Amino acid sequence: MADENKKPRYRNTRYLSLIIAIVAIVVAIIIWLWPISPPPPSDFSILIDPMLGAIQAGGVIQTTVSVMGISGYDHTVSLSATGQPSGVVTAFVPPFGEAKPSYTSSVTINVDKNVPAGDYTLVIKGTGADGKEHSCSYTLTVKPSVTPTPTLIITPTPTPKPPEINIIDSMESTMGWYTYKDDEGSSINRKSILGRTGNGIEITYDLKEWGWVTLNKRIDPSILSEIEGIRFFYKGTGKPNTIEFKLMYNDGDEYNGIDTTFGFLINAATVKDDWTQVEVPYDMLECWWSDKSCDDNPRLYLNKVRKIEFAFSNRPEDGDVYGSGRVIIDDVQGI
Repeated sequence: MADENKKPRYRNTRYLSLIIAIVAIVVAIIIWLWPISPPPPSDFSILIDPMLGAIQAGGVIQTTVSVMGISGYDHTVSLSATGQPSGVVTAFVPPFGEAKPSYTSSVTINVDKNVPAGDYTLVIKGTGADGKEHSCSYTLTVKPSVTPTPTLIITPTPTPKPPEINIIDSMESTMGWYTYKDDEGSSINRKSILGRTGNGIEITYDLKEWGWVTLNKRIDPSILSEIEGIRFFYKGTGKPNTIEFKLMYNDGDEYNGIDTTFGFLINAATVKDDWTQVEVPYDMLECWWSDKSCDDNPRLYLNKVRKIEFAFSNRPEDGDVYGSGRVIIDDVQGI
């Protein structure tokens, strides 16, 4: 009797082992046949911001193009523009020479006074060294140039020719502008708001005693060789603190090198109710940093400049009052 009771248990165990083996084989086949998604291909993308702008015939407008690498894309990418009508010229500044993703490029669009009014679509194309191409569109609205109303002049006098304006940055967008702060707890934020002409960049900050914050951007040194200095416009509220304007080299690698700095400062100047113009001729810039660079050669070499910077600092001995403030900067131009 005992032997007969054992046999069914043995058969049940054998069947269970067989079922487990079959299930394991089926699972292995499913895993083997299941498709494995390949990683995304190496590529790049291109973005323009802002995507549209309006300007009178005879004017200049700017936008910013950003190139971003995808999945380790490491080829040079060059930029070009098509679709612009006769009389519209585009210039990309920077990159300098060959540039690999990711980077940003300021696009300056010069519109001749004879360009007909209307909407035009400019196609900005990025071409990789491996042949890949991507593009984005910018809508340019050209408005008729304003014809001045004639006035009666009793004694005719020659009208002086207005000075040519070299646009360094119209401050229409925050693209390409980066912020930094001290390690003492000061804070800074930046955004694009309505400015003096078009948009401007608003900087809000809270300075600790002896604290500082900065806003800077890369610049093409070839622009500087055509002018004699820098002009910018600003207005601000809050606690009065110092404005520092700087031109800087890259003496080492792009992020870790010692930046030789030439600067000009205005103490307790951040509070201005109305738009205020500041002109800084090159001969007003002094070598500030580093001690070795300033001792060895304190002269400013424009072809070495790679960065433009605005700083807001607290200097109690010069009448500054630490605390929060707000400054809007617009229309950075050459003089």
